[in-house]
Amino acid sequence: MDTDHHRQHIQTLLFPFGILDLRFCPYSPLAFALATSVGTVRFGSLTPDPDLFADVMSSYSTIKVLDFPLVVAGPDTCITSLAFAPPQNLEKAIAVTMSNGSIAVFNLKPPIANSILPAAHILMETPIQAWAVAWSLRIPGPALYTGGDDTVLRRHRVKEEVAGGAAFHVLPEWHDSFERDAVTHDCGVTAIIPLWIDKYGNEVILTGSYDERIRVLYIPPDKKSAKLMASGRLHGGVWQLKLLERPSDPNDPAGLSFPVLASCMQAGCKIIKVHRFEGDNWAIEILAEFMDPGSKQPLNYASDFQVGLQSERFQDMTYLSTNFDDKRLCVWTLDDGDSGSDSGDTIT
Repeated sequence: MDTDHHRQHIQTLLFPFGILDLRFCPYSPLAFALATSVGTVRFGSLTPDPDLFADVMSSYSTIKVLDFPLVVAGPDTCITSLAFAPPQNLEKAIAVTMSNGSIAVFNLKPPIANSILPAAHILMETPIQAWAVAWSLRIPGPALYTGGDDTVLRRHRVKEEVAGGAAFHVLPEWHDSFERDAVTHDCGVTAIIPLWIDKYGNEVILTGSYDERIRVLYIPPDKKSAKLMASGRLHGGVWQLKLLERPSDPNDPAGLSFPVLASCMQAGCKIIKVHRFEGDNWAIEILAEFMDPGSKQPLNYASDFQVGLQSERFQDMTYLSTNFDDKRLCVWTLDDGDSGSDSGDTIT
């Protein structure tokens, strides 16, 4: 999509399976991974085509998906979410969650388009679906946060070792569990975003749940407990969260703000802002909402954004949201005011 919001169809690839998640690789920006409904992760890449739309600096690409899949589970298991390890970790890896409740980490040998180390560490297996995975911001000492239908938010500690080839190894006590209680989740944990680490090593994360709420949780590094700092109802199951911007100064004493794009199932798409004020007080604000104007029963499972060519501010981004039941893609921008609901365009 160009600066005038013109769309041009470039390519369509058909697969004999569903795709539940797509993540671009931080180690190779044009590479991506697909979570499939048949127990595999497929890797692919975008290839810029200089013969297409040369007037926009070849910003359009063709898609290639590799012939060999990474087999994670049996064909009756869905891979429900993916997360690449942050680039600053020693080893390159991808974490996956599965519909059978399993959570695994696979070591990757860059470039991922050419070779994969089939070394998997199954962190846990539960009898209920796992939906969300995210890597902690804490470096060193990588960890994973996961969530699923059992309402439990977990932190899995993993260890990196260089001797004998860099690899992830699960520690003997491989996870800390933040069990369900009065301050956590009433339904399944479906989305997780680590937001910030303070100077004492305490991590703040944002979670989404079927119970229609997002929560700001404060997690000390060495304690098996999570403290609820703020909570807000979005009036729809919070299926996906995406951070739009990080603060330019994470130590700003005047406060911090984190704009987030939320996919809220039957409540459409929302842009929210998580605020931190002096005294370690947190608050959640809804800035904008978008509902598919062409659907009576929208079901938004996925949303994303395109950074503006002239500005990286979230106010200037182009947003995309989906309608599952009607198979529609909506493209919209924010108005000069607070709402994006009047400036949308829908693709069927």
